Amino acid sequence: RADNMFISGGENIYPETIERIFLTHPSILNCICLAKHDSKFGHVPILVIQSNDILSLASLKAWAKESLPSYKIPKAILNWPKTIPESKQARKQLLDYFKKLDE
Repeated sequence: RADNMFISGGENIYPETIERIFLTHPSILNCICLAKHDSKFGHVPILVIQSNDILSLASLKAWAKESLPSYKIPKAILNWPKTIPESKQARKQLLDYFKKLDE
């Protein structure tokens, strides 16, 4: 969706492309990619995941290198907050939730 697209270092990033790749990971039940402000690149992708396993950022980055260029690999992997249910509004709720944590 064009309304979710963000620019990172001059590259257009569509979060759904990143989400589709990570949803093929055997341990990820659900995920949403968000844009996080970055002073160098404008924005960078981060990934909020639901998983029954403990997954490290390093292992997920290594796994994603097979399918994504480096600028689309999330710079952070965050756990889905239990207070935010899965829904069509989850992307906005997650953006608001993590924005408050950065303040």
